[in-house]
Amino acid sequence: MMQLSATEKIKIIMMKQGINNPDLGKLLGITKQSIGVKLNKNNLSEKELQELCKVLNCTFEIVFTMNDTKEKI
Repeated sequence: MMQLSATEKIKIIMMKQGINNPDLGKLLGITKQSIGVKLNKNNLSEKELQELCKVLNCTFEIVFTMNDTKEKI
């Protein structure tokens, strides 16, 4: 099964909420070109993902689990 990238998932959320790049840019306080570049690069930092989630009213989790101890980091 092919996994979706973070950007692909964000675009799905945007579509479901009826938000386009200019709308998202306004919500984030940046230009539509800037948000387009960020999404096209598909190289978003954890901080950028948190900011996107705030304005898109969603949450995300990044969890690393140690295989040997099962410790979650």
